[in-house]
Amino acid sequence: MLSDYLVADPHMVRDLHTERVPHLPVRVRDGTGMVGPLVVPGVTSCLGCADLHRSDRDAAWPALAAQLRDTVGVADRATLLATAALALSQVNRVIAAVRGQEATPEPPSALNTTLEFDLNAGSIVARQWTRHPRCFC
Repeated sequence: MLSDYLVADPHMVRDLHTERVPHLPVRVRDGTGMVGPLVVPGVTSCLGCADLHRSDRDAAWPALAAQLRDTVGVADRATLLATAALALSQVNRVIAAVRGQEATPEPPSALNTTLEFDLNAGSIVARQWTRHPRCFC
């Protein structure tokens, strides 16, 4: 799990990808819990793909991401606990699938997806990520 900052350290992400280590970003931003995308190197889109898609929509994204790199998100206790619970449920689904504990395992909801939820507004958004043509993943 990558849970320290709003934007993960690109060197650490590169190392995880190179070593083929699955990873799941978990963070809060402006009171909203965010889990995903769950990255399985060589199988799913990666965090680099998500950044490239964001850059396609907003040319300022690389500069903004650099500013957010060492920023810790803020949320109330309920949002923090709900975010942790959702992340744990995603990890448990992966573990169950790997161990063969489910007859027909459902893929984790965070696979190629960022799950964003706002407890105060009662909203949940699933933001899908596809492989980006310019990404080397």
